[in-house]
Amino acid sequence: CAFLILILWVVDLLGGVSFDHFLSICSALACIPLALVYPPLLHYHACAGSKWMKLFDGILFVMGVGAVVYVLVPSIIQWLNKPPTMHEACIPSRYEY
Repeated sequence: CAFLILILWVVDLLGGVSFDHFLSICSALACIPLALVYPPLLHYHACAGSKWMKLFDGILFVMGVGAVVYVLVPSIIQWLNKPPTMHEACIPSRYEY
């Protein structure tokens, strides 16, 4: 846990201007697993008795990992791309003069 905090601190130092991307990465690596990955994993190991409960926990676990990837990959891609200029952000490309 301390290592993850150290990594996120370095990431924030390097890209401090885009704090929203940093927040998205934090959510993808900390909050989403806490809410969607760990509960089915713990239930699987603690009290899933039948094969159907284990299958359901496995499906929920895979969906949680999918949610992590769904949030993490676009956040990293947007962070690595150059942010749009004010002109590009305000005027759609079809209306360029």
